[in-house]
Amino acid sequence: MMAFMGSQSALFYCITAWGPTILQSKGFTLEQSSAAATFLQLVSLPATLAAPLLTRRLPARRMLMMLNLMFAVGVVLYYWSDSTVLCYLGMLLLAQE
Repeated sequence: MMAFMGSQSALFYCITAWGPTILQSKGFTLEQSSAAATFLQLVSLPATLAAPLLTRRLPARRMLMMLNLMFAVGVVLYYWSDSTVLCYLGMLLLAQE
């Protein structure tokens, strides 16, 4: 449990702290990367509040598989795409973190 919680916290801080810097290295301006970080935080809030409701409705295994798949696709789109639209789509998928 400790390893899971530690890795989840590390992933969160890597995404929020290094995300704008990575976006700037991909050609985003400072304003665009800051707006992207703000967008990620804003869409994460409703996802975080909805998570307990979803855990009651879906079986645990299916929920974990779905969330892990969404996270993996989100990472690929956020960090490795050059398109702004795909980057924001990746942020929407990462918001479930």
